[in-house]
Amino acid sequence: MACNRALIEQVQLMLKENSQFLAIGGDHAIGFGSVAGHLQHTPNLSLVWIDAHADINLHSTSQSGNIHGMPVSFLLEQLRTTWQHAGLQEIAPNCLPKDQLVYIGLRDIDPYEAFILNKVGIRYYAMDTIDRVGVPKIIEMTLDALDPQNKIHVSFDIDALDSNVAPSTGTAVRGGLTLREGISIVEALRDTKRVQGVDLVEINPKLGSDRDVRTTVESGLEILKSMFGYRRSGKWSNIDTGILGSD
Repeated sequence: MACNRALIEQVQLMLKENSQFLAIGGDHAIGFGSVAGHLQHTPNLSLVWIDAHADINLHSTSQSGNIHGMPVSFLLEQLRTTWQHAGLQEIAPNCLPKDQLVYIGLRDIDPYEAFILNKVGIRYYAMDTIDRVGVPKIIEMTLDALDPQNKIHVSFDIDALDSNVAPSTGTAVRGGLTLREGISIVEALRDTKRVQGVDLVEINPKLGSDRDVRTTVESGLEILKSMFGYRRSGKWSNIDTGILGSD
C-alpha cells in the first residue's frame, strides 16, 4: 500500500503540470494508486479496464491473496464499505461509481468475481461477447455507457492481448484480443480526446525467451503509440506541404 500511496501523490502532481499521464507497471496493483490519484484530481472520471481478469476480488474472496487481483474493489464506490478497515478512506477518499466502469477482454473470471460483477451490476464485455458482436460494436457500447463529459482513464493489462502476441506476462490466458483489436480499442478511446490517464501493466521481461520478451514489449509499444497519437492511416501534420509544388 505504501507504493500506491506514493503513486496517488505523484499522479496528482503530474496532472497539475500536464494534460495526461502514463503509469507503467509492474503488476496491476498499481491500478489502484494510478486511478485513485486520478480521481483525487478529476472526481468526474470514467474507467476502462482492459484485461483478461476482473481484478475485483475482496480480501475475503481471493484464493491467492494477491493484491493485483483486488485493485478495482478498492476503487469502486459500491464496494468501499467492504474495505472500511483498510485505511482506504484516508489515502483515497474519492470513489468510482459502478456506471462509470467498463471492462473489456475478460476471460478468466473467478466465481466470486463473477458474482460481484453481476450482483453490483458492472458492465463488462468478456471475450465471448466480443467474439459474438465484434470489436466495433464493443467500442460503440463502451463509449455509449460512459458519461460524455467525463475524462477517461484507460488501464491496459498486457494479458488482455492473446498470449501469442503477449507471452511474457505473469498470468497469460489464451483466446484474448488480437493486437489489431487492442489497437482499434485504444484508437477509439484516444479519438474521444478525453483520455487523461493511462496504465500499461504486467509486462514481465523475466518470463519467457528473449523472443517472447521482445514480442511482448513490441506489442505494448504498439498499444502506447496508438494511444498517444500514432495513426495507422498516416498523418501529415508538421511537414513541408509545398514539396509537390502549388496546385
